[in-house]
Amino acid sequence: MRKTLLLLILFTYQSLLLAQASDWTLISSESDIEVSTRYTESNPIKQVRILATIDAPSSDILASLHDVESYTSWVYKCKRSYKVDEFQNGDFLYYTETEMPGFFSNRDLVVHSSQYEADGIIYSISQSKPEMLDPVADNVRITDFNSEWRLIPVDSLSTKVEYFVNINPGGYLPPWLVNLGISSGPLRSIRNLKHILEN
Repeated sequence: MRKTLLLLILFTYQSLLLAQASDWTLISSESDIEVSTRYTESNPIKQVRILATIDAPSSDILASLHDVESYTSWVYKCKRSYKVDEFQNGDFLYYTETEMPGFFSNRDLVVHSSQYEADGIIYSISQSKPEMLDPVADNVRITDFNSEWRLIPVDSLSTKVEYFVNINPGGYLPPWLVNLGISSGPLRSIRNLKHILEN
């Protein structure tokens, strides 16, 4: 009950934020994958939305989200990933490190992930918890990250996926530079996941 109430409050809060945001701008559209971005009121970094259809049941997609150790096989530039802790309510805490190009320091994330189901739709909500692990030498810890997956069954073998992500990689990267390629990583990750699950 307590978890349901907390998730309801979080969902209402996110809905209010979405209502205050600008309209989505379509960035790219390909076979079964559509990418849009927009600015929100309090963040100079664009929010990304990806809509996709994956020919796999929602349970398989959810299993991939839970299998943190497999992120290196499909999350773009993920160098390492592992679960830090699992909780009795099904939530879990995980760590990822992302490779950065050139002379930029790698970024890492500590994330708390929660899942719930409502009206047949599976929601997976994640938020950065940088204070939950000690800093890693030479890495920049990302403090501003949240994402949401919505898995909507089309039939027993196909799922509509809606993915939303806000991330500020931090460090000395200016927002205008981050925004130039903000959708590249999430799009490649969805492509990779789609390829793995469908093949």
